[in-house]
Amino acid sequence: MHWRKNQTEDVYYQKAKEDGYRSRAIYKLIEIDDKYKLVKPNSMILDIGSAPGSWSQLVSKRLKSGNCVAVDIHPMTDIANINFICGDIFHEKVLEKALELNQNQKFTLVISDIAPTVSGIKDADVLRSVGMAEELCEICNELLVINGSFLTKVFQGPGFDDFLKLMRRSFKTVRITKPSASRPESREVYVLGQLKR
Repeated sequence: MHWRKNQTEDVYYQKAKEDGYRSRAIYKLIEIDDKYKLVKPNSMILDIGSAPGSWSQLVSKRLKSGNCVAVDIHPMTDIANINFICGDIFHEKVLEKALELNQNQKFTLVISDIAPTVSGIKDADVLRSVGMAEELCEICNELLVINGSFLTKVFQGPGFDDFLKLMRRSFKTVRITKPSASRPESREVYVLGQLKR
């Protein structure tokens, strides 16, 4: 009940409802994309952990001649110009399907708002989040073009510094950002790697 009360009083939750977006998470991507210009008109984008689809909604609006493939283990209602796969990105067949839907080309941008199911044990949740982010970084070695970009959510805590080291080995530029729409009490930050090595 306390969580529901916080959500209904949340300015971004209310704004998303008014603006016709599927979740408040869209404002995180809007802020990051406005600052770093990640979604270019001809980008080839992979949106991981896409459901319910607010990030894909923004990508659909900002893409012109590019392509976007969205992946989630949960179903997602159709969005114009978004190719959706209901599956686990950590499975090889799903990776192959994502590339196939991108005309067997690698992606220029991988974005992920994926998070583990929260247990309430903070350090355990952080370790799961970091582990997923590390796996995604490895996936980028297969799916991302040279000089491509990777944006992912990750929780700060045990293992976070090791994840940053992995990112710095994989990308020439690594930035940490916490958008205004992230709740102040949350451990989440977004890590952006640009210029894949």
